[in-house]
Amino acid sequence: MKRQILSEHMISVDSHSVAITVIRSSRARRVRITSRLGHRFQLVVPSRYPLKNIPVVLEKFTPWIIKRVRERMAYESDEFTPRLEPGGSIHFLGKQLTLRVIHDDDGLFSVQRDDDHLDITVPEDKVNHVPNLTLLWLRHQAEKEIPPRLMKWSLQLKKRVRNLRIKDQKSIWGSCSSQGGRGNLNLNWRLILLPEPVLDYIIIHELCHLSVPGHSPRFWKVVAEYCPEYNTHRKWLRENRWLLEFGRTLLHCHV
Repeated sequence: MKRQILSEHMISVDSHSVAITVIRSSRARRVRITSRLGHRFQLVVPSRYPLKNIPVVLEKFTPWIIKRVRERMAYESDEFTPRLEPGGSIHFLGKQLTLRVIHDDDGLFSVQRDDDHLDITVPEDKVNHVPNLTLLWLRHQAEKEIPPRLMKWSLQLKKRVRNLRIKDQKSIWGSCSSQGGRGNLNLNWRLILLPEPVLDYIIIHELCHLSVPGHSPRFWKVVAEYCPEYNTHRKWLRENRWLLEFGRTLLHCHV
């Protein structure tokens, strides 16, 4: 038995029902709570944990859950939240682009940036394709924009990258593998949404891990050599972590 669902509990946050699933795990060594960016809460307990203690633990974690749910609701109600719909907007390298739909009588599809607009040309009866066309454009821009930035920083840090993969990562901006001198980097395509200094910080962060694993003081000292404002960028990422879910349900099926 690795994981077993024990029960599900509901709490109310500002008239919204929030579910917390209690899971027993043979791999768990302590009680922990996890969340997928402000929803899908799971309370994970070790296999021998006394069930009578679960209500007390849930009560202990309730303020943390409420805080995360309210942060998510605030983000979703923000006028600057990306919206994949005609007249909506997206982030592109920290800039806001308004989606402008153009109907084409010849059945053509195209996506093109025009200053602070993203012009999406579709047949009139295919407007429902706008979200996926937008996401595909962003994904292609990531594949075009990120590799040269990585090349620039790898030269400055004197790090050899053997392989770069632009991925649809669920909950992280990037990862690396340095074992055996492999130098493999995985970067989230959603980095294309971030302001350029924040994007560069993520690349520097992962490159530094090729020589210094973990997040020790030594690691942050190396990061600071190339990105003195890294704390500012870390704060921005914490405040905008919801961007990790941008377009997930749509892109997951179409790329």
